[in-house]
Amino acid sequence: MTEIGALNKVEDFLKKLREQAASTEKQPTREDEDRKIKNTIRSWWKNETPAYHHFKDNGQGKPKTDIEYFAHHFAKAGIGVKDGWEFVKETLRGYIDAESLGDDEDNWSEYVAEYNRTAYRQDFRDKIVNYGIW
Repeated sequence: MTEIGALNKVEDFLKKLREQAASTEKQPTREDEDRKIKNTIRSWWKNETPAYHHFKDNGQGKPKTDIEYFAHHFAKAGIGVKDGWEFVKETLRGYIDAESLGDDEDNWSEYVAEYNRTAYRQDFRDKIVNYGIW
């Protein structure tokens, strides 16, 4: 066998090995992506990023609340309304009155109203999934 023939066999073998390795990698599920999005948005909130402050003080004379912040971003990223609300309740416990985080309270109504005002954006979701944090 010539050197070139041997080299081609090695290259073919390595190519097949790489393909096999790539096929066994776990592909992220929708739940994995949703978890990453929720954690990223919570991180922006906790770190009080400039984007968070810009949302809170929207320049329209009526500052937005933290509940509206989460609802807006979750709706924009395609997180389900109930799934997002459960995450908000878990996140905000200790920051606001836990009893007011029930599904029939004013905070829930505020959350749903902002969620319904916000349009889903695939580019926003993709940006977080591809570049956000875990």
